[in-house]
Amino acid sequence: MAETERFRFADLELKFSSDGRVAMIEGYGAAFGNVDDGGDIIEPGAFVATLAAIRPGRRPLMLVQHGLAPEFGATPVGVWDTLAEDRKGLFVAGRIPLDVPLSASAWKMLDVGILQGLSIGFRTVRFRPGAGAVVGHGARRHLLEISLREVSLVTQPANSLALVSAARLVGSTPAYVEKKAACDQAGARLSAALASLARDLAQREAQVRGDRALRAILGMNSDSDCRPRVPHA
Repeated sequence: MAETERFRFADLELKFSSDGRVAMIEGYGAAFGNVDDGGDIIEPGAFVATLAAIRPGRRPLMLVQHGLAPEFGATPVGVWDTLAEDRKGLFVAGRIPLDVPLSASAWKMLDVGILQGLSIGFRTVRFRPGAGAVVGHGARRHLLEISLREVSLVTQPANSLALVSAARLVGSTPAYVEKKAACDQAGARLSAALASLARDLAQREAQVRGDRALRAILGMNSDSDCRPRVPHA
């Protein structure tokens, strides 16, 4: 059965490094056992096959609003380092590089609460009908297996409990520390070079002033009025 892409929301935890230029985020892209606004329940085990199929370069993307926000489009704003199914649902953890303007903009929207949660974009592989499909209330479908495409940062989660839960500062990334150390060393070398140049210029200026004073003295001594007078016998 063909299925259009659907979305799920869950709570999100944020951790931000002011000096490391990266925001570390984690949360749940999906929760098991609850009926979402679309009338579906994701069942435990629904992510097992899709997570096992993840390969380098083929990881689910980190998008904003599923690529539908004009400012961000379909450009990823970060990377999901961890995607794992546990008893609660789909746990995800990743990084947002804040030295990238688009990613920094996404972080600002997270920080002020505009982006409040997580949502998954997926294709349904297997499901069984729920009671809602017959009696008009309750779950319409129980999703047994899905193919995960992306996990987005979103504005309004379908579940009222799926909100940003925490934000805290963390340490610098190793890459940033290395880059900062290299810049500091380059700055120190430049400062030392400028100080040495200033000393050389001061010495040359002092030498020039000394030369001028010496020439003035020698010029004065060459004047006939200043030559020593020898008494006549």
